[in-house]
Amino acid sequence: MLSGEKRAFFYQTLRFNRRAGIESRKLYKVYEVRQIGDYTPALAEIYKTVGNFGGRRDILNISRYCKLAERNGALWYPVLCSMDIDGRGKINIDSYFSIR
Repeated sequence: MLSGEKRAFFYQTLRFNRRAGIESRKLYKVYEVRQIGDYTPALAEIYKTVGNFGGRRDILNISRYCKLAERNGALWYPVLCSMDIDGRGKINIDSYFSIR
């Protein structure tokens, strides 16, 4: 997952509880947007990652926003994707986009 676009970097955060145990960990992929000319690989990996965790409605919304921006002469592109895994193993995916 999250391996389609190479012009990016990763970082990870850990959230601890009061007993110094790990509450959750979050992995971020930050896209180097100034170096990316074609956002297709970045969008494809986000679609795949979100789809793997049952986010079909989220994929449709991302696609709609991309098409809406394109129809209006703008570009709606990903800047960050994160995967949060809590202490119980529940996974949440967040994607952040910008428009120009």
